[in-house]
Amino acid sequence: MTVLFADLCDSSRVAANVDAEVFAEVLSRLRELAREIVTRHGGRIARIQGDGVLALFGYPEPTEDEARRAAEAAIDLREAVEALRVPGTPYHTASPGLHAGIHAGLVFLVDGDIERGRFDLVGDTPNTAARMCSIAQNGEICVGESTLGPAAQFFVGDVSEVHIKGHDAPIQIRKITGRATVNRLYEASESKGLTHFVGREDSWRRLQAQWARTLGGSPGYALVTGPPGHGKTRLVEEFARTVATGDVVVLRGFCESYLSAEPMQPFLQMLRVAAAETPGHDEAPASGADPASTPALLVAATSAPALAAEGPQQVFTAITAWIGDLAAHRPVLLVLDDWQWADDASRQTLDLILALDAPIFTLVASRTSIAAALGARGQDSIDLAPLNAAETRAVVKHWLSALDPFLIDEIHHYAGGIPLFVEELCHAVASGGRLEPRLPSGGTAWLNALVESRVARLDAGPAAFLRVAAVLGNAFPAWLFERVTGCAAGDVRLRVLAEQDFLFPADVPGLLRFKHGITRDAVYATVGLAERQRLHGSVAAILGSAQADGGEAALEALAYHLGAAGEASMAAGHAEGAGDKAMAANALDRARAQYTAALRGLDALPSLTPEEMRRWCRVAQKLGMACVFDPISIPDREQLLVRAVALASQLGERNLQARAEYWLGYTRYAVGRALTGLPHCEQAIALAEASGDTRLVAQVRATLGQVLTAVARYDDALPVLDQAIDAKRRGASPGRSMAIGSAYTLAAKGLLLTD
Repeated sequence: MTVLFADLCDSSRVAANVDAEVFAEVLSRLRELAREIVTRHGGRIARIQGDGVLALFGYPEPTEDEARRAAEAAIDLREAVEALRVPGTPYHTASPGLHAGIHAGLVFLVDGDIERGRFDLVGDTPNTAARMCSIAQNGEICVGESTLGPAAQFFVGDVSEVHIKGHDAPIQIRKITGRATVNRLYEASESKGLTHFVGREDSWRRLQAQWARTLGGSPGYALVTGPPGHGKTRLVEEFARTVATGDVVVLRGFCESYLSAEPMQPFLQMLRVAAAETPGHDEAPASGADPASTPALLVAATSAPALAAEGPQQVFTAITAWIGDLAAHRPVLLVLDDWQWADDASRQTLDLILALDAPIFTLVASRTSIAAALGARGQDSIDLAPLNAAETRAVVKHWLSALDPFLIDEIHHYAGGIPLFVEELCHAVASGGRLEPRLPSGGTAWLNALVESRVARLDAGPAAFLRVAAVLGNAFPAWLFERVTGCAAGDVRLRVLAEQDFLFPADVPGLLRFKHGITRDAVYATVGLAERQRLHGSVAAILGSAQADGGEAALEALAYHLGAAGEASMAAGHAEGAGDKAMAANALDRARAQYTAALRGLDALPSLTPEEMRRWCRVAQKLGMACVFDPISIPDREQLLVRAVALASQLGERNLQARAEYWLGYTRYAVGRALTGLPHCEQAIALAEASGDTRLVAQVRATLGQVLTAVARYDDALPVLDQAIDAKRRGASPGRSMAIGSAYTLAAKGLLLTD
């Protein structure tokens, strides 16, 4: 909801210059004005205390214009207060002033009492509104730009970034000093079906040009980029549907940001689709792939132990060979959506695929440009701009054919031509919602209000199912949804959610998916904590039961749902297992996320037993290994590794202490703090020697030599490096793996000798 906090300016000065009874009359009049003005704009008073007013908008019925109404109420209240005359004061100081802060977000709302007021608002949102009020000068109304969104154009005021206590990043706020334009009420009476695909003609022509290269026998590649809601998925899926009508192979996969995402997710999705499609049907398989040509890969796709046993490089190569074999018979369209969330292993696999000289058109959709990282291979980078006025008009006309053309143009300005926002506004208008024109300003608070207002208009059954779906994730198996809700694929309540543009069958068979992740996140936030934990627990129980049959396939999902259910210890165990699985696949970023989740799960326990302390230290060491190439990837790495040293010291186990000291020293050296890392490496080697761990001694000695080189202690570094190199040569197993540590140690010696 949207929260308004307002109070008088210089009230102490006014109170000091008049009789207490006179000031009491001023406060009484302020309360009367607040009740009248806030109610008139559709808000509710939560609390009036002294000269301060706390009001909320969007309760009990969420609306799509609550931020606009809160700002209008603040302006009216300010003007009414400024018109007050305080008896007994000089005329030039007779009128008190008012300042206000407005912020939107998630609020935990409970009934109040005589001390707390009508409602008690808990959370960051009311606190931030109060702090914005304190920033505002006399007559100013501070509102977050993400709160106002498209309604910002209706107010006059400068925009600036301010640091608010409790927020890491600065917040962009608008200091409203007055109104800029008038309100409009949108009316509509017709809504029909899904939006037609309109516009994007230039993008479409460029995709067709790349596809023509592929049909001619050459590889093609296009990267479609744009912010959330700009229609990247819609463009690539429409193109894939058009291409799929010919004699081609279409392979689809998407990435997710949630911890339940597994390594190599998009490619494993393709393999599982191929496995599910059996030859001999009357119709050709949807993807055009021949599952008979991929027996070895199908084992790796459905069995995590097999994936680890094969070795990541072998799996990358095998997947590339499989796709290359398909392209030897028919042109291949490879669609990869939400690539901004791809893991390291998926990126390495894509690098191999892009190097193939075969008729493969790789179509990648991503929120951010990754062209430089992928290298120049004749790709076409398509940055999606918002729809123009004519394109927006075509979309709106499909939804609301009877709407006045001038109001259609205002919807375009209000949505800024962003397709997702245009569709959300059409939904709201079709439901009789009240809207204001203009462009969003980079945040999602106003869009969350739009989504929630749509959910509130659903019947109880579909709305409950939608909240369950949000708990399951952005994309999830249909069988799991049915187990949790009892709602089968053909259930009318599920069809309602599809008709209302909430939930659809995904292109990967057997999956359901939210139309947009922003919608899922907005719905998930409205599920109460107790209900959310209960649902996550139910899902975890179902997945745990299925795990007995499916091996480790549900590790990531189990860790995610157990953690959200409050089962910290079990969640930590599965997260550690998921991290090990990611390490085996060389997906170091996924491993880092899972190991960090495991440590947080352990830290959520009331206290740690000695065994749990050992486990904590063990996971921290694995996290260090996952960060070996990217030591700045974990923001709180310092605190985690310092804690590992403290726990190992508390246990008094030398080998644990040696490893904890080593990773702390290595990380400090790797981020450019070699002097502070040096004593930890020296301590680690002494502890490793005392514990008799010769392999660890060699590993630490190599790092110690590198650290000594980095701090220019060359006379000390050279013999240490020579000892490390000699030990690594003696213990090497040729052909087992790439000797990265040895190579780096040799490079450090080369640098030393050159200098």
